[in-house]
Amino acid sequence: MGLRIALLLLLLPFQAWAQQTVTKAQLRSQDQRTSERQLRDQLWSIFEPIDERRRKSRPAPRRPLDDSWLTSRSYAAQVPGLCRIDSVTLRFAPVEDGPRTARTPVRAYGLDAIAFYHFRKPPKGWHEDIADYERSPWDPECAGLDRSKQDFFSAPDDQIATDGYHAMRRAVRASADGKVQPKCRFLAAYEKRPCAQIVADTAKATVTGVERCEPIPSQTCYKVTLGQDEAVRVAMDARDEVQSVEFEQMIVLWHERID
Repeated sequence: MGLRIALLLLLLPFQAWAQQTVTKAQLRSQDQRTSERQLRDQLWSIFEPIDERRRKSRPAPRRPLDDSWLTSRSYAAQVPGLCRIDSVTLRFAPVEDGPRTARTPVRAYGLDAIAFYHFRKPPKGWHEDIADYERSPWDPECAGLDRSKQDFFSAPDDQIATDGYHAMRRAVRASADGKVQPKCRFLAAYEKRPCAQIVADTAKATVTGVERCEPIPSQTCYKVTLGQDEAVRVAMDARDEVQSVEFEQMIVLWHERID
């Protein structure tokens, strides 16, 4: 009977597991090992299921395991229409000297985390003006999103994701209205479109990254990556008006990683 119950529990969908909760009162009073188990369960429950198996048609792995990627389930950020997914890279290293192969024993020692964002609808203002600190992460607007199916972009945090995206949209409008003259730095052999056309096409381009860039005095700068090899730098003044818009081509180098 016990085995049958255990098997049934393993077959429960994630929604059932997500109903498991923990309280501060429990953590402050109960047995330490019970708290550790609860927190481990809470941590693991936020990640999507993963399958590390290789297809039989692919070559067998050769190198030791040095990292593994975990992706959180999508949840709502504190800006209306903004959804977030956290990607965690778990780092491993061999625990003993000797030949380094796919069978080398390793142990986890650290992790890195990157946030990815998706706007269900564009932001209507700057983060400090539109942030909803009462918005629940369980908002159904952001449930069930998939990075492989929706356009997500990386950003250091919710504020830079919102303000950089909003700055880009303001830059497109300012360029179209003639309020600012954009500059385009592309290789002549690579880019045949006029700069004005590049600006217009930005509104339809896929945003893949948002970050702050080094500003000049009294200005704030955002760098927005478009696709794989284009970026736009937008400088804003103290009144949040667009001061400059500069497009550039990035040189991206790729190399195959041996498994």
